Amino acid sequence: MSRTSVASSAIATAVPSPICWIDGTPTAMNTPNTATMISAADVIVRALAASPSDTARRVFDVTNVLIAPLRPAPLLAKQVATLHGLSRGRLELGVGAGWQRAEYDAAGISFAARSEILFDQLRACRVLWRDRPASFRSPHVTFDEIWCSPTVADDGAGGALKLWFGVAPTNGNVRLFEEFPAAGWSCIDPDPAVIARGRQRLESALLAAGTERRLKVRAAPPLAFTAEGHLDVPATIANLPASVRAGVTEFDFPLLFVERVPSAFDALLESLAGIERSLDRYT
Repeated sequence: MSRTSVASSAIATAVPSPICWIDGTPTAMNTPNTATMISAADVIVRALAASPSDTARRVFDVTNVLIAPLRPAPLLAKQVATLHGLSRGRLELGVGAGWQRAEYDAAGISFAARSEILFDQLRACRVLWRDRPASFRSPHVTFDEIWCSPTVADDGAGGALKLWFGVAPTNGNVRLFEEFPAAGWSCIDPDPAVIARGRQRLESALLAAGTERRLKVRAAPPLAFTAEGHLDVPATIANLPASVRAGVTEFDFPLLFVERVPSAFDALLESLAGIERSLDRYT
């Protein structure tokens, strides 16, 4: 099998039921390091279904992305902390402010203030995960002496919650990455040029604010298709180096375009398993 080298820290398939390879050690097909992108509807079921087997310890649940402002901060904090604990620290929280006004109108929440709400909400969650009891005051989230149990620190393995922001790379959103320095950027557009511009804009704004930082970036590679309209996996994999040069550190492979037959899925996994990852070649 021909092999493609990419400088990436993770390779993932996404939506509706993805698998992800994390770098660090060689992976075998029967015990992969996996990450599953999940919807809000099935997040609890998937977390509870994860067993403590050796393989399950390599499975990570990722929300990519959860429209966080539609949920009250105390509820979100408790849900996330509970799932983080049940999964033994294998939950990755990807959040965004969304784009659909109708969702906010239906929930009675200001669409115009969604970015402000997201900022206040994540800061409030951090306090809830840390303090017992917790108090917090901001324009959009306020509470006094309430309890969140478990906390993220109670995951049993000491693993920190991995955070992703699926937001536009605007100057106004830079404060999210200032406030949460370990967070990565989840880019919805697979175009390497768009990714590179967005990453550079965020990193430049961070530098102007006094923080020099190389952002982690999650995105899909530019997808290629066959004449019949099916996902061309080898051609798509060949696009990975361009994305890496743009700054992508973790890839999403959308299963939406993969034929829903076991042979097609197995072929995809075999192709991904054949990728040789090198952290230096393309950076």
